[in-house]
Amino acid sequence: MKEMLDYEKERWKEKGPYWVFGIALFMFYPLVLPELIKPLYEFLLSHFDECITFVLLIQIVHHVSYALHCAILIVIALLKNPSLEKFRVNPSSWPWEVDMPLIKRNAVTLFVNFFLINPIVAYVGYKTDLFSTRFETVYPSFTEVLWQILFCMVTEDIWSYTFHALNHYGPLYRNIHKKHHQYNITIGISAEYAHPIEFIMVNIAALSTGVIILRKRMHYISFLSYMSYRIGDTVDQHGGYEFPISPFSILPFATTAHFHDYHHSANIGNYGSQFAILDAMFNTSPGFYNHMKKRNKKYVKRAPQGSHTE
Repeated sequence: MKEMLDYEKERWKEKGPYWVFGIALFMFYPLVLPELIKPLYEFLLSHFDECITFVLLIQIVHHVSYALHCAILIVIALLKNPSLEKFRVNPSSWPWEVDMPLIKRNAVTLFVNFFLINPIVAYVGYKTDLFSTRFETVYPSFTEVLWQILFCMVTEDIWSYTFHALNHYGPLYRNIHKKHHQYNITIGISAEYAHPIEFIMVNIAALSTGVIILRKRMHYISFLSYMSYRIGDTVDQHGGYEFPISPFSILPFATTAHFHDYHHSANIGNYGSQFAILDAMFNTSPGFYNHMKKRNKKYVKRAPQGSHTE
């Protein structure tokens, strides 16, 4: 626990004043995004029933969020701008530079997960009343959306930590989770490159824990806003950069791209998805904090400008 606290202090020192911009970007999700979703929500409700609207909007928000967050990081990587490359968490070559077959398998897997599994789970979740949100045009306030996003982050982290850790043992790893670990250097598009069982039991189930608990206390718009945030968060953690203005690491003890990169490169520990607290409590961050100390005496190292190694 002491190592986590020490690292946290240095992480915030590294952010400097840029954490203010991170908070501003974070506020996009509870403040601006609901306003962008409302017109589409009302349009779909006026043309389809609740079930079809529920399924369609999940697909639209999920896929668009994933594509946009990935596109931003891909453009940054392709630019190879020294001012941005110094924020690389791992200076090794990008997967598309050394393993195009993996990128192609990634595309096929995402197609299956996004266009087959995702809509089926959404449909079943609605029909079984598992995903029972409010459907009305009396929209939630900013504060309601905000606290529910924060609540979902906590419940998602608990579920994700538990099942992520389980997936690293025995046959579950060999037959399911090992697919995701074909990436030892992560990129944004690898965030949901997962076996279909893992995609359901970890990705979808973890994201849905908050709405399953809150039920009608949560408006559908709030759920979609959190979904977009969580998609951006997982893409960011797999994206290979640790920007001080990131909206996904502004909360105390938040997991980061450094945190998750170590999980993939060492293939051990760091199971938390939102916070490092459970890993610290159960001592499942073996070597991470020493690894960060070795990278830089201040714990957080910025990768050499424009560096790539095989």
